[in-house]
Amino acid sequence: MDTPPHQTESPNAFEKAFLRSFADSLGTSYEQLRIEWLQLYGGPGGTAEPNK
Repeated sequence: MDTPPHQTESPNAFEKAFLRSFADSLGTSYEQLRIEWLQLYGGPGGTAEPNK
């Protein structure tokens, strides 16, 4: 199974780091922000557009 080098850690490493930073700036928790993010954007592998 071939795995691109940039995906060996975690395919969502950047997303997790970004959301943690973003959550801190909003004064909320990463977990809470992630729940809201998943509801809005469908999460990893989902669509990048909000579900309306």
